[in-house]
Formats: sequence, C-alpha cells, structure tokens
Amino acid sequence: MKNQLFRIAKSEKEVIKNDMYNRGYFVVEIDSVILKNYKILMKTMAGKFKFPHVVTNFNSLNDYMTDLDWLDNKVGYTIFINKFHEISCVSYDESIRIAESSFCGMMRWLYYWEEEITKVTGYWDEESRTFSGGLSPKRFNIYLVD
Repeated sequence: MKNQLFRIAKSEKEVIKNDMYNRGYFVVEIDSVILKNYKILMKTMAGKFKFPHVVTNFNSLNDYMTDLDWLDNKVGYTIFINKFHEISCVSYDESIRIAESSFCGMMRWLYYWEEEITKVTGYWDEESRTFSGGLSPKRFNIYLVD
C-alpha cells in the first residue's frame, strides 16, 4: 500500500470525491488559506475530523491525525485542499512560511498508516493484509486541487 499526494484540476475533483465516498473513505475538504494560520488550521481540522477534544498546538494536532479511531473508518481518509495554487511561493513572507510548515506536517500523516503502524505493531502479513495484533493499515491520501 502506498499513500500518495495528488495534484488535480478543479474539474476532476467531484468525480474523485464521489468515488472516495462510494468506496467508504472519510473525505474532508479544506481551503488552502487555512494552512497560513496555525490556529485556523487546528480549529478547522478539529471540526472536520471530529476531534474529541480541543487542539491547542501542532503536537496535539499530529497526535489526533495519527489516531482517528473515533471515526471508526475501516477504509481510509482523503483530504482535498482546494485552491492550492494560492499558496505557491511568489514572494516569501511569514504566511508562506507558515503554510509550508503546516503542509509539511500534513505530509507526515500520509505515511503514518503504512510506516509508523508497522513499527508500533510489528510485522505486516501480506497474505491476510493485517498487522500482527489485528490492526490493518488505512489509506490516507491528499489531493491538491488547483
């Protein structure tokens, strides 16, 4: 399993999003502008992913994003980041630095489900598609929508 980052056109989003819903994914849509402000990012992600408690820093945000048990989703998670082109670096300022930092944090979530769980739970049994201990990996993909 390989979780991925995709860059897509706005015209492709609805078809992909509907496919994700139909396959049982937990789907979230955000606008890129929230990546420019830590507080807005934390509040938005907490609401979209239904965090059980308030998040006040990036460490707690990461902890929640690498757990997500309360959502009881057996398939995986998908985040669509709309208007991603708006955070491209034209001039480097504080909001771009914050956006890049926030986005780097999101990249870590992509790999959690396939790498970190293996470290924590042991070996991956390819035949039964489960980890020792009964856990199974989940897909976690991010779509950057222009």
